[in-house]
Amino acid sequence: MLLIRIAPLMLLITFTFLISSAQSYKDDSLAVDELLKANGLNTVNVTEISFVTNDRITLLSMTNKALRVLPECIGKLDALEYLNCSDNTIYELPESFSKLQHLKYAYFIRNQFTQWPNVFYSMPNLEVIDLGGNHLTQIPDSISFCTTVKSLYINDNYILELPESITKLDLNVVHVAGNALCNTSASIENWLALRDYYKENAQWRTYQYCSNFTADASKIRVLLDKNGWVDIPVDSVVIVENGNIIGIDLSYEHRTAIKSLSKESSVSAQKMVFTAGIESMRHLRSLNLSGNNIDTLPDWFGELCHLKSLNLSKNKLTSLPDFMASFCNLDTLNLAENQIGTASAVVTKWADIHAPGWKTTQSGTDVSPEIKQRGNTHHMIVAVPSNGATAIQVRFDKQITAAITLYSISGRIIKLLAKKQFESGLYNFNSDKLCLPKGIYIVTVKSGAGVLDALRFRSN
Repeated sequence: MLLIRIAPLMLLITFTFLISSAQSYKDDSLAVDELLKANGLNTVNVTEISFVTNDRITLLSMTNKALRVLPECIGKLDALEYLNCSDNTIYELPESFSKLQHLKYAYFIRNQFTQWPNVFYSMPNLEVIDLGGNHLTQIPDSISFCTTVKSLYINDNYILELPESITKLDLNVVHVAGNALCNTSASIENWLALRDYYKENAQWRTYQYCSNFTADASKIRVLLDKNGWVDIPVDSVVIVENGNIIGIDLSYEHRTAIKSLSKESSVSAQKMVFTAGIESMRHLRSLNLSGNNIDTLPDWFGELCHLKSLNLSKNKLTSLPDFMASFCNLDTLNLAENQIGTASAVVTKWADIHAPGWKTTQSGTDVSPEIKQRGNTHHMIVAVPSNGATAIQVRFDKQITAAITLYSISGRIIKLLAKKQFESGLYNFNSDKLCLPKGIYIVTVKSGAGVLDALRFRSN
């Protein structure tokens, strides 16, 4: 739910302040022109998007102009009071933005911000910050430094919690609907009750995405069915936490393991067909699309910039779209075994930061993965004593890096038992006394892209 707010344009026109004689409208217009050209907007006239007071540009309205970046030259507009960059794809602000010491209104509705812009802290006149409809996943404790702000709009983001420090702000309005604030403290709730956009009826609670498994699972079901994976259950490809889907594993390896372990026919490695929907999942943080013959990413994929883990390995990507540079929250990025040969300088820098050495892993050939039995490198035993505690033993005949994982029969991950380099020898995984409910389970030993072994067993 994204509400439309009308910024006080007319009020701003009456504002005046001391203007330094060192700079004029001509200087300001050159800076704006430089900004436009940095975004390929050579045909946009400065007068179309600006308002002038006392021979200085005090207002810039650049909504829906396909802006990708705000270059350093934005800092030259030091007389600016009002800035509206809504409906673009900006994902960060340059350090020079802090030079806008007269700025009072900052509107960045529906952009690609995944992290709070720290430059706001050093702006002594800032009264309104609107980051509604972005991809923020958290608000930092340092938000309390924005002491001059009176109206804060962080609605329709991917925020799971608010810091206690936010209650130090003397806000008149704060809009938080459309997030995933499912477990707020009493102090924050009381603070919101006095200042929220819906303070008359406290409807901010109503508009949070909590326990949304059913709705999100239906989106994944559509995607599975569209690709012909009709017999793969949703709960076998998702990770659920507190009733919400936080991870999706649609990798070829995982789907093949599910099918083979359930003794069904093997899955095909056809090109994956994307369906929209998962980009709006507020709790989703991990996505594995490895080995699906993907050669291009749809435009809406950029809406997933809030992810923390993304695996696009073993596909057929030949380039990376510019919007990938907005994926700033990633802790894990895997681009290996694609055919990526072209990417903009910004995206290349982004990939170098999040996936060092990715260029050396690219291939010019079909890299569709296969699940291979490697044989003679291990021996696995699952023992279920009478006390119900499950003991899993794996013997490796040589040094190997592997992951040992316990699944439910549907394919849902129950526990990652170990993921490391093993020396040859016998390893026991019963220290936690895996007391499993009665039923059938699966344990797998994987190394790299291959499944070394998978064993089904029954817990009594």
